[in-house]
Amino acid sequence: MMISLSEDQNPWDEQLVLTMEDVFGYVEEDLRRVEQVLRNGLSSEVSLIPQVGRYVFESGGKRMRPLLTILSSRLCGYQGNAHVIMAAVTELIHTATLLHDDVVDHADLRRGSRSVNSLWSSETSILIGDFLFTRSFCMMVEHGDMRILELMSKACNQLAEGEILELAKSGDPGIGEDDYLAIVRDKTAVLISAACRLGPILGEKPEWEGDLSLFGMNLGVAFQLVDDVLDYAAEEEELGKTIGKDIQEGKVTLPIIRTVHRLGEKEAHGGHKVQIREPKGSARDPRDGPKLRRSPVHPADGLPICGGSQGQAYGASSLQGQGRYAGSGGFRGSPQEMSPKPPRA
Repeated sequence: MMISLSEDQNPWDEQLVLTMEDVFGYVEEDLRRVEQVLRNGLSSEVSLIPQVGRYVFESGGKRMRPLLTILSSRLCGYQGNAHVIMAAVTELIHTATLLHDDVVDHADLRRGSRSVNSLWSSETSILIGDFLFTRSFCMMVEHGDMRILELMSKACNQLAEGEILELAKSGDPGIGEDDYLAIVRDKTAVLISAACRLGPILGEKPEWEGDLSLFGMNLGVAFQLVDDVLDYAAEEEELGKTIGKDIQEGKVTLPIIRTVHRLGEKEAHGGHKVQIREPKGSARDPRDGPKLRRSPVHPADGLPICGGSQGQAYGASSLQGQGRYAGSGGFRGSPQEMSPKPPRA
């Protein structure tokens, strides 16, 4: 489906409402070409690679990063074909991180289907992820633009740092919002920011790189805030992965941070007492401080606490703050007059 606008409709009119179906329809042909590049990228004499790769890419996915690369490239007037290759690169890198994440998180579901580590093995998931990472860099080398290689290599390095920081902070009830947002920026938002920045690099619009990069960073943070709130509020069938997985794995996200903070305030005023307990027989060094344990109890048992302590509501309000820049239309005017909207007070 393609967007059709009447003669009196300005596509840059802030009052014009487009659905995501409209947006995806606008770049439908380019996205089809991205899928072909992804399939071609799985070619290998090792039969397990295309077998697992096809399973992963045919299991669905929003293709948000490729979409942003295509849109930013069109916005910047790019007329070639490299934007399709670079859009596929962002999806290859993103998918590689998901394959690694599922091993670290012991996840059984991904995009509503069984994860690679549960269907094949953890070793398979890690090594296929490695293959996708290296294939993405081979494609960038073939394109031959050092600016893109620098951008994406730095993004991947920062992404790895975010993964390690999240692991280091796993189960730490003392984690604050600053640490949480640093993890979100490094682990999720940095690749979305890079996907948006590819457009002005390809379109030779260096003056737009900063704005589009910042737009992508804010959009990425907002995206992760939604995901973290939905982990406590959504239905498993809708989300496509196990609900309550974050708390089960000891991941301290914004709803939990707010909940612990609120319960701490109640304790100070003679209300509920916050207790952090270790599992019996834990061999962890007590000098490391308290940790939230991975609970064998069904995670849904703890979900009402987050809602009751306004954890979900706080996460949602934080999302609205990010959305003022990204989700609510980070730019105004025509493409020749691009300027960020200042956040509302």
